[in-house]
Amino acid sequence: MALNEETIKRIFQEMQNKNVQLTRDLNGVKYQIQSNEREQKICELANKELLNYEDDTITYTSVGKM
Repeated sequence: MALNEETIKRIFQEMQNKNVQLTRDLNGVKYQIQSNEREQKICELANKELLNYEDDTITYTSVGKM
């Protein structure tokens, strides 16, 4: 079963479009991983800093940006 040239071009174009979409998705996932790793590092540093304080030390939590 031989495919004609028009069918081959259409299939190739579909594959290129799929590749572009998958590349975008992959880059989005990579960005999310980097963001989560950065957030994890910040939390670990904050926890490490808080462990240096005595149990009865009063600390405050940030409520956001003003």
